[in-house]
This record gives sequence, C-alpha cells and structure tokens, in this order.
Amino acid sequence: MEKYKPLYVRLKRLREEYQPSSRFTIHVAANYSGVAKYELEPLMESLYCRGFSDVRPDPMRYVLSGGVPDVDLFIRTGGERRISGLLPFQCNYAELYFTDVLWSDFTVQEFHMALEWFASQQRNFGK
Repeated sequence: MEKYKPLYVRLKRLREEYQPSSRFTIHVAANYSGVAKYELEPLMESLYCRGFSDVRPDPMRYVLSGGVPDVDLFIRTGGERRISGLLPFQCNYAELYFTDVLWSDFTVQEFHMALEWFASQQRNFGK
C-alpha cells in the first residue's frame, strides 16, 4: 500500500544496515493483528489433531509467536496506550513505554529516550 511506503523504506534500510547482536533483539510489528483467533489457532488445531498430552510439554511450539523470547521493553508509538494483543504470552512482565511520536517519526534519539527510561525502571517480574 502506498500509505505504508515510508515505513517499508525505513524497514528495508534497517534490514540492510542490521548487524546481528547477541545482546538484544528488536521485533517490529507492522500491520499486526493480535486477535486471539490467529494467535491461538495453531495451538487449538494441534490440541484437536494430536491430543492434549502431545501439546502440553511445549505449548509455545504451536503458537504463531512461539520461539519469540520474552519482551523486556515494549515501545508503543503513535499515542495509543495499549499493546493491542501483540505477543500476549511474551509481554507478561514487559515494561511498557508509550510515546505520542508516530512510528514514521520515531528517531534514534527517541529510541535512546525509551532505553534511558527502561534503564531507570526497577523490575521485579511480578514479585
């Protein structure tokens, strides 16, 4: 779609400039739908076809986001104050950072502000 062209251009440039790191992983979800039907459908199909005992030891293997590590920092741009179902299993103990800045205007400086905010949080992982 033409309206998403600036986003696609930025993502393409990011991918070209990407240098792998073992320190952290960044996931970008563009035009994402966290509707439970889509996230849980593979799990439910597996439960039906294979039997519950086969799925029970590793249920994350059967969900679309299985294999994605737990989220430490969730950055939501554009003024919205919700996570919209993005990675519901991995965001349980994520620190939520909200900004009014649109994704298309999100700069390196904005990212550094989010990281500084994250560094100031005292994390307790639900304890």
